[in-house]
Amino acid sequence: MFSADDFFNLLSQRKRALDRAPIFSPDELLTLESAYRVIHDLTDNARSPSSRRRRARVRLRLRIIRSLGAVLFVLVGVSVSVTDLASPKHDDIFPRLEHWWRNNPPSQQFADRAVELLHALDERRVRGDLEKRKTFGRTFTKPRRGQPQHSREETTSTADQPAVFQTGDPS
Repeated sequence: MFSADDFFNLLSQRKRALDRAPIFSPDELLTLESAYRVIHDLTDNARSPSSRRRRARVRLRLRIIRSLGAVLFVLVGVSVSVTDLASPKHDDIFPRLEHWWRNNPPSQQFADRAVELLHALDERRVRGDLEKRKTFGRTFTKPRRGQPQHSREETTSTADQPAVFQTGDPS
């Protein structure tokens, strides 16, 4: 089970790396897109009651995280899968997260890049490019024949390349 300590360890590790160089892999961008889809209700409706409850719990947590800051939302979005975010107890994450974030501000370079990524997602949503579909858990399934595979290489992206989220359709 994914614990609150696991959550904060992942955030700390990824934040240190992103403060040095805000470089995101295609898988991290897909994980961020999944989190973005959840808070904007752009996911397929879960079939079982337990899945619907878990999705609602994750949506609430992501909205709280987003209210604490856009850069924090990006950090959580690229560090923790939607599936893992459902596991820790709410009281184990909040308000500890707010305190942790206040004491660990991001580098300006990372903050600027995070805002660019969210802006690109907002533009895609407005254009209708983020239609409802399944989000991705902690692992991707093997692509079906004829579907593009995801690169595992680190990718640098700039404001001139808003297509960083268009790494292929993994569904």
